[in-house]
Amino acid sequence: SPCHEAFAFADGVTVGNASLSSGRSVAVRWIDGAPEVIADLGGNFAAAYSIDSNGTIVGRAFSVNENGFNVSNAFRWDDGELTVLPSFNSTWTGAYAIDDSTGYIVGYANLPGPGGARAGIWIDDVVYDLNERIVTGLPEGTLLSNARGAAGGYIAALGNQRAYRLVPVPTADVDGDGTVGVTDLVALITSWGPCPVDGPCWADVDENGSVDVTDLVTLITSWSTP
Repeated sequence: SPCHEAFAFADGVTVGNASLSSGRSVAVRWIDGAPEVIADLGGNFAAAYSIDSNGTIVGRAFSVNENGFNVSNAFRWDDGELTVLPSFNSTWTGAYAIDDSTGYIVGYANLPGPGGARAGIWIDDVVYDLNERIVTGLPEGTLLSNARGAAGGYIAALGNQRAYRLVPVPTADVDGDGTVGVTDLVALITSWGPCPVDGPCWADVDENGSVDVTDLVTLITSWSTP
């Protein structure tokens, strides 16, 4: 028989998934008990896991690749528009929560090859490895593999079979100290130009491969210290 699951609720809207007679499932929202399909990418599974006060919904939906295999895609649904969120150049992602206070979306994203899953955070539709974008320190050797909750500027994540409450680094916080200020501006200016082939390029805020005017404007508009 058909199976339905509900995962989150906000302002009279419930989100989750519903199975079809074919055995596939689709992501849905219910308003006054009436279901509406919001995500179906053609694979055998889809689910909506979180909704914010603006009605923005996030989740994951399977599509079918050129070899006929199902692959998972993190998505955001907003006012009738479905957006597949970017990955780390791989084909397996999932979004589990959206923070009402920041708009940050969290979940997981696999690395290409044998790298495995990493807890991911999407900021303005750019994906970051959460292991590299947190203010609070983690025990040495900890690897965050998934993030399942986000609220009030905090993130709930899983790493090495332990749960953590984390604070994400602001987008333009180049030096990772939790604020955007003079030291970040200096770091950005000294990193101006194409990013190195190997190693991180934190000043490349928009991740376009180069530190340029766009990154500078983002940093200035994100300024958070006196």
